Amino acid sequence: MLYDILKQRIADERKLQIVTAALELMLQKGILNVSMNEVIDHSGLSKGGVYYHFRNKDEIICSIIQAFCDFKISITEHYLSADDLPVKVMMNSLLSVGPEPSEDTSKWTRLGFDFISLAADNPHLKQILSDFYKNLLNILYLMLINGQKRGEIKKSIDPMQVAKGILAIFDGQGVASIFNHNDGINPIEVSKLTVMQLLDGISD
Repeated sequence: MLYDILKQRIADERKLQIVTAALELMLQKGILNVSMNEVIDHSGLSKGGVYYHFRNKDEIICSIIQAFCDFKISITEHYLSADDLPVKVMMNSLLSVGPEPSEDTSKWTRLGFDFISLAADNPHLKQILSDFYKNLLNILYLMLINGQKRGEIKKSIDPMQVAKGILAIFDGQGVASIFNHNDGINPIEVSKLTVMQLLDGISD
């Protein structure tokens, strides 16, 4: 799934070749165990060709994260603009954006948390993730507000707190998937089911 997103968001063919090679290695070995030399070898490009686009591994990581965040926000904005869709339909479609059922979701989840941990010492990456979280939270909030205006969601609930709760459900299930990756459970599907039950409870 993320490979497809990179193809959509990164127009430069050489740059795409580099970030795709890096992502493949990071999924196999973990971010900290991948060096620039390994990325260069795996990409099939010359050392100069890789360093022309990226000065270091951190820049590659930021490029991967920025592509995913931009894609996710564009999808959420698309569903937010669909005023004729019920909140549950919009939310279900939005929350379906994730690894394919056939993919090892635990690897993707571990990679995501590796990215987050790196942000503590990388101001640029931290800003990218912070902006993404704020934008996603705001869009979920607006979806719930629109649902209240249309009479789908109870007016007595606090839409911001519910939006935060929805994100927390996904964060929590993501952590659980790391430790229970052999149980055959897809964390995306579990999270979607939980969110749908939450929306059932606050629907008018």
